[in-house]
Amino acid sequence: MTLNNSPRFTPGNATRTGYFQFDGSSQQWMTDTTQLTNPTAFTVAIWFRANAGVTGKLIGLEQRDSGGVARNYDRLLYIDQAGKLRAGMYD
Repeated sequence: MTLNNSPRFTPGNATRTGYFQFDGSSQQWMTDTTQLTNPTAFTVAIWFRANAGVTGKLIGLEQRDSGGVARNYDRLLYIDQAGKLRAGMYD
């Protein structure tokens, strides 16, 4: 797991679990470089709060090139330009 640009972590206590807080633009959490081979069964779970005007990908799979640029996306959850929550899968 890699945390980029220092998202804030708030530890849990007796009544709630800990959580990460991201700035919505440059902070992200990435898993290792293990490549998945087209999983047919998967589960995606996320809790989020978005401010008005915020768009973009919340969670999903992506492939990056050697320069770190995302090239391919699949199985994603995102907020579109109209502020609607969308899901996407490529077949």
